[in-house]
Amino acid sequence: GVQTCALPISMLCSSLGCPSDNLVDSNNNRLYASFVRIRIQSSHYFKMFKENEDVYMTGGLKRYGTKMFFSDTRIESSMKKMDASLMTVFVSRQTDNKSLTKATPINLENSNTKVASALPEFAEEFFRVKKNIFEKIEGEHDEVKHVLNNEDFDCKNKVMFSTSYRINPYHDLNAVNLLYFASYPQISAICEREYIHRMVEKFQLSGDWALDSSTIALDILYFGNCDIEDEIEFQVNTCEFVDEYRVKIVTSLIRKKDNSLMAKIFKVKQLVEKSGNLSSLWKLEKKDLIFSSNQISLPTSCERLKQDKK
Repeated sequence: GVQTCALPISMLCSSLGCPSDNLVDSNNNRLYASFVRIRIQSSHYFKMFKENEDVYMTGGLKRYGTKMFFSDTRIESSMKKMDASLMTVFVSRQTDNKSLTKATPINLENSNTKVASALPEFAEEFFRVKKNIFEKIEGEHDEVKHVLNNEDFDCKNKVMFSTSYRINPYHDLNAVNLLYFASYPQISAICEREYIHRMVEKFQLSGDWALDSSTIALDILYFGNCDIEDEIEFQVNTCEFVDEYRVKIVTSLIRKKDNSLMAKIFKVKQLVEKSGNLSSLWKLEKKDLIFSSNQISLPTSCERLKQDKK
């Protein structure tokens, strides 16, 4: 899953000729590799990749300008394949985890990374979705769709379910006390399970969503981090049970202290045990999937959107 994205970080540091803990900018500020977007699409749901199964991994790396890095990794194993695309920047930390600033590694000129002549479409998609989320543009906001695994996703900021999550510092943070990039989808999965189990309880079903479902495709758009004492609000924005016992779900992670969106996560999941009791979820009406009528209120930041493309 998302943990396979550690390979591009290794490739990136190797291209810079510097271990990750020695990366600095021209002012000698420590730099941290920070993911902006991760997209993983698989030919089979993730649980079909078995423990100790032999896999073959290949990858490529390129950059645009001095601050954006892009990588593509393929994992193949006996008729199965998984593709991971990443958009990465380097950041320095000013005071806390909410004050991360994009920066350029001092040894970038020594890098042999291929340079892209134009902003990659992978980044263009990120900026389109981000603009749609943060700027309520009349006539455009309800029309923009996001595509993952050939499925259209709605980007509306409605709320079907919400719950709170407290940071677990022994599990969620990395060695430099930033919320670990792989923690975002894990937090989302934990809270998503709570959402599904609300339906299971309401309609007296049985089964466990963590055991009976598996991800096929995942797209995470990262917008911010948080500190150890912060509380996160998890929200389900859309949930659709579609054909072939698949579900499309869009979720948000919001830093409650300042109502700041930290991540938007698009996901396609597959019901693994189709003969089980959870298959009844695909018979529910849309109104049965809503446990909240609140609307997300996100800060608009036009200046930040402009700065991102520099």
